[in-house]
Amino acid sequence: MKLSIRNIVLFAVNLLLILGFVLCCLLYHSLANTFLEQSVAERWRGDNETPYAQVSAFRPESEALRYQDIYNIRKGIDEALVSVSLDPEANDMLTTDAYCAVGTINVSSSKTKNVQTTLYAVGGDFFVFHPLKLESGNYIYEQDLNRDLVVIDRELSWTLFGSVDSVGLTLTVDGRDYIIAGVVARNDDFFTKQVDQTVSAIYMPFAAVYDYEEAVITSYEAVMPNPVKSFALNTLESLVSNAQLVENSERFTLGKISDLIFSFGKRSISTSGIACPYWENAARLCEDYLALIAVIAALLSVMPLVCGIILIVRAYKALRTTGRRVANRIREKY
Repeated sequence: MKLSIRNIVLFAVNLLLILGFVLCCLLYHSLANTFLEQSVAERWRGDNETPYAQVSAFRPESEALRYQDIYNIRKGIDEALVSVSLDPEANDMLTTDAYCAVGTINVSSSKTKNVQTTLYAVGGDFFVFHPLKLESGNYIYEQDLNRDLVVIDRELSWTLFGSVDSVGLTLTVDGRDYIIAGVVARNDDFFTKQVDQTVSAIYMPFAAVYDYEEAVITSYEAVMPNPVKSFALNTLESLVSNAQLVENSERFTLGKISDLIFSFGKRSISTSGIACPYWENAARLCEDYLALIAVIAALLSVMPLVCGIILIVRAYKALRTTGRRVANRIREKY
C-alpha cells in the first residue's frame, strides 16, 4: 500500500498519542505508590497467603471515639476473625491498629520557652502506619513501658535546641519532662506539602496526654485479614458508627478511581463536620490527580483505538476479498 502524506501524518499523530498514553500510565503508577501510609496491609501481610486490607475511620470531634471505644473495636475485630476461623490469640501478628488525637500544645526546653506546636497524641502502632523518616533515634510504640518518651520533627528540634541531634535531651510539656526518643522528617511529597500547614510537630504517647475519660480520638486505622471481599471494611463499619470509612488498600486502583470520576463533585458535598488529618487529605488530593490522569489517558487512547479498529476492519475485508479471489481461481482451474 502506497503511503500518502496524509497517512504518514496520521501515523505520527497516533504514535504521539500512544506515547502520551504510556507516559500517563507511568505517571499514574508513580503517584499511586507515593504514600507508604496507604500500603500498610501489603507490608504487614508479609508472606501470609491470606489477603489483607487496611481500613481507616474518621469521626468529627463532636462524636469522637473514647479509649473504651478502641478497646471495644479491637475486641470486635478479634471476634469477627474468629467467626471466619482466624484466631488472633494463636497469632498476635494477625492485626494491628493505630489511633490519634490532634491538637496544639506549648513545649519548652532549657534554651527555649513556650513554643506552640502541633500535637499528635498517638496510640497503637502509629509509626507502622506512618513511617516518617527518622533523622535520628527511634519511634515510640504503645507497648513501650516508658511513657516519658516522645518523638519530635526536625523543625521543632531546631526551634528548641538549634540542632537535629536532640535524641536523649529533655523537653517540658505542662510542667512535666519528657525525653526525646527520635527526630523525624515530615513527608515532603507534593500532595502533603499542599495540605499540611503544620509548622512543627510533637508525637506523644496517647496515655501520657489524655486520661481514658477525656480522650478525643478522631482517627482510627486498622490492618486485618480480608478473607472475602470487603470483610475488613464491613467489620469496621459495624464497629464504628457515624464514621467516614476508607479502604486504603484499594483506593488508588483504577476501579476505585473510575468510581470517583463517575461520581464527580459528590465528594465535595459534606455535612459530616469531619476534619481529616493531613495524610488523608493528601491521599484525597492524590486521588483527584489520578482521576485527571485517567481521564487524559482515556482521551489520548480514543483516536489510536478508532484507527486501530478501522485498520483491523479493512484488513479483514481485504483478507476476505483475497480469499474469495483465490477460491474463485481454484474453482476455475479445477
